[in-house]
Amino acid sequence: MPSTAHSSRNKENVRGGTFSLQRVDSGSEASDAEQQVTKGRRNAAANKRKGQDEDEQQQHAEKGRIASRATGRARAAGTDAESRPEDRIAELEERLEQMTAEKDAVQSEFDSLRELRKSEPERALAELKRVAESRAKHQKEMINTLKIRLDTAERRVRALEADGRSAGSAHMSTTAVDDATLATVLNERDDARAEVERLQKELREEVASSQALMKQRLPSSSATAQAPVRPTSESAAHDRAIRTLYEDLTGLVINNVETFDKEKDFRRFKTVFACPGYHDLQLTLEEGASKLPSSVNSTSPASSKERKDLIYIPHIDEDRDSALLKSGMPSYLLESIKFDRNLGVKFMVKLYKGLSSK
Repeated sequence: MPSTAHSSRNKENVRGGTFSLQRVDSGSEASDAEQQVTKGRRNAAANKRKGQDEDEQQQHAEKGRIASRATGRARAAGTDAESRPEDRIAELEERLEQMTAEKDAVQSEFDSLRELRKSEPERALAELKRVAESRAKHQKEMINTLKIRLDTAERRVRALEADGRSAGSAHMSTTAVDDATLATVLNERDDARAEVERLQKELREEVASSQALMKQRLPSSSATAQAPVRPTSESAAHDRAIRTLYEDLTGLVINNVETFDKEKDFRRFKTVFACPGYHDLQLTLEEGASKLPSSVNSTSPASSKERKDLIYIPHIDEDRDSALLKSGMPSYLLESIKFDRNLGVKFMVKLYKGLSSK
């Protein structure tokens, strides 16, 4: 019995020892697993830090390369500028030549446009003006010379006549007065007068001819320039003669008429003033009306009506009218002026004085 009990206790001890060993082995495996997890976490953190460090190193390296390239370019540019001044000078000279060529091209284009701006009527007017002024100057010089001769002859005639009267009063012989000399002087005087009259007539004819040429050559008169008006009746011929007379008396050549206000029937007259002894002027006269009081018949009941006006508009060109601008023409005649139509004659007197070339 005792041996049986002893063996039973041994079996129980063996079982208990086995159980203890199993518990010890299980605890050891859990500890190893925890260590492996911790180690994995540490390795992951280390790898992450390593990756960040590598990224930072790459960024620093890239910045360094960029800075190095910029520094290299700056050094290269500085080196080229310092070591190759002749290249810089050549480049500047090339740019200067290019800019000069561009300037010449622009100037040439400007000159061409400026030449085109001068229309055919202006060129024709300039040519007529040159020819007329040349002839007028020559004829005026001849007239002045003949007038001097005429004055001299008349003084000699008066002197001889005075000598004859004094000789007669003193009961001197009539041979004291040289009849032949007196006759010669009288002939010279008559010849000089005839020559002056002839030259003045030629001058008037030259003015009329110049105005006729201007009317023919100025294409702005659309109707008369393209197809000369042929009078179909005596009335038309009279109208043209009247117009020519007005032009000769005033020096104004009307080369175009247009109606700009059909309701009020207002017209615009494009005009050229050309007369020897005066500066030429291109101008426009427009018809108009205003409520201003009339300068004449201000006490008349009709003064309450609209006043008929004329508007003077000069066309000044600095190149074409340079002589006129230098002549001292009153500044108010270089601007547009509205005036009572009844004062047209007074206005023209002012205009003649302003355009006088003397």
